[in-house]
Amino acid sequence: MKRQLTALALVAGLAVATVAIAKPQYGYIITYYSDASYTTVVGDGEFTCAGKWKLYNGVKTDFYLESNETEC
Repeated sequence: MKRQLTALALVAGLAVATVAIAKPQYGYIITYYSDASYTTVVGDGEFTCAGKWKLYNGVKTDFYLESNETEC
């Protein structure tokens, strides 16, 4: 029984570690707009292949477009 619990704990630990180091398949640029007309840019940022979000300037809104998708 103790051996089974040890094996289960090891498998669970490996599964968590795998999820923690998973990288995105794509990086992309996001442009934020002031409203649903998508005419006035109020911010932009990037989601990198390293899995990090960077807001370059401005603000994030609910109105955005993703572009320049690059494969990681």
